[in-house]
Amino acid sequence: MVVDQNYIIQVVRKLSTILESLMQRIYFGYVTCLSVLLCISNMQAADEATNDWTQFRGPTANGRVPAGELPVKWSEADNICWKIKLEGSGWSQPLIHQGKVYVLQVRGDGLKKPKEMSNAVTDLSTMLPVMNKPVKSELVWEILCFKLEDGTVAWREELTREKPTVPIHISNTYATETPVIKDGRLFIYNGITGKAFGYELTGKKLWEISLGTYSYESNFGPASSPICYADGVIIQCDNEKNSFVISLDQVTGKELWRINRTEKTSWSTPFIWQVAGVDQLVICGKENVTAYDPVTRSEIWEINKIPSSFTATPVAQNGQLFLGNNGPFSDGPLYGISGNAKGDITLSRVEKNNASILWSRKKSGPGFASPLVVEDLLYIAFDNKLFSYDIKTGEEVYRQRLPDGRAQVGCPLVDNRHLYFLDESGKTYVIKPGRTFELVSTNQLDDLFWATPAATKTQLILRGADHLYCVGK
Repeated sequence: MVVDQNYIIQVVRKLSTILESLMQRIYFGYVTCLSVLLCISNMQAADEATNDWTQFRGPTANGRVPAGELPVKWSEADNICWKIKLEGSGWSQPLIHQGKVYVLQVRGDGLKKPKEMSNAVTDLSTMLPVMNKPVKSELVWEILCFKLEDGTVAWREELTREKPTVPIHISNTYATETPVIKDGRLFIYNGITGKAFGYELTGKKLWEISLGTYSYESNFGPASSPICYADGVIIQCDNEKNSFVISLDQVTGKELWRINRTEKTSWSTPFIWQVAGVDQLVICGKENVTAYDPVTRSEIWEINKIPSSFTATPVAQNGQLFLGNNGPFSDGPLYGISGNAKGDITLSRVEKNNASILWSRKKSGPGFASPLVVEDLLYIAFDNKLFSYDIKTGEEVYRQRLPDGRAQVGCPLVDNRHLYFLDESGKTYVIKPGRTFELVSTNQLDDLFWATPAATKTQLILRGADHLYCVGK
């Protein structure tokens, strides 16, 4: 049989085309399958990440619980997953990471339980700060790691033991700053000892560095928490002697950069404001707020002549920044700042706004508890009242006295449904967001609370003076 060579060539080419098409389908099918698996994996990783609370005020530093639906009702007898007695004291906020809860505490003889606001205000040591003296005995600072599932101790590590030289207010503690977790490492700063630490999440110490101890206004002691940015741990140390902002290498603890400051004591925590694709490091000091470029450390903008010091940390929404202060010697300023702010944006005595400050108010700023922003509303808890402001205009939307409310020091939270405000007496007010005040529930626990709560998507970790609570269904 004679076979046409051209016919064979055509058949081979056709088979080759079919085989190539088949291989492409197999390849693209594999790629698609792999992409789906990677997508699912990334979604799971993101989902797990939202269950963590790794810095002061949570993963986004604004009190928001990502994809969360927290419980709305609890008491000492209901919806308490676990409750443990704390050996030491501290107002440091708990951290949550991959099923573990991290708590900074200090213990030792001579420590007294912090006083609630109402008793502290009338105490002689508040009116005469010179009466505040550091305890004379040696104290032990340590970090504890609890299992989220049942509250049992996974590990504990001693940070340092020494006699404090810095006095504190009778409502403050010797362990008030909140640590921060990033990339499998735990970073701790304590102003009383003047030391910063880097730890692995297994409890292994990586580094320790001393930044010095300093006096603080009215002998109130320190409170500003560290944050992480890029490769550094940023610490704001505004005090009465030698103020500075410093960045320490996360791996080695070595100094990356330092900004020396003339401002005095402030208790606010640094805030990274991401606006128009640019990061700004916002530092609220005494009588001043300055935004720095965190890479070059150059000043972007500043506000001067602000009465008193800052305790609350700023929040941001829709390209605007919101900050303020309140308390003795303050007229309670509250500002809405534009993302285009540049240079000295200080208002004159008669101005309420300018090209950079969209609006301002008096007798409206936050005290201890930082603001909460949800959609177009800014919420501020001061004493036993809740205030709501329109973020575009600064106009007051409502003010409401909270039933049987006490002072609020810890910062509020918000999940997908509700606002959570915890006062010092252990009452948590669950409130529906919106332009009218709607109280959903009031929940009482029997402890003194100044620490900011931490949260997973479905649980609250509340730190009292005596106990650590896990609240959940």
